[in-house]
Amino acid sequence: MAIEAYDNLILYVVLKENLTLDESLKQKIKDKMRQELGPYFIPDYIIQVSDIPLTLNFKKLEVPVKKILMGGILIKQ
Repeated sequence: MAIEAYDNLILYVVLKENLTLDESLKQKIKDKMRQELGPYFIPDYIIQVSDIPLTLNFKKLEVPVKKILMGGILIKQ
């Protein structure tokens, strides 16, 4: 899941159990994205997370994550 916050593109990745996000893997991800998508889509930061929050319909919850990154407060409805 990629989110733009404060003019930075942040890519959140969930890796397989035996993988760790080190500088080598970050560079491989950036190289592949540059090759497949172009330089505009290269993330400023790549962060490993254990899970991506999903709705009941299995859609990624990008808006709440972006609000948290921008310093907002989430209100459960």
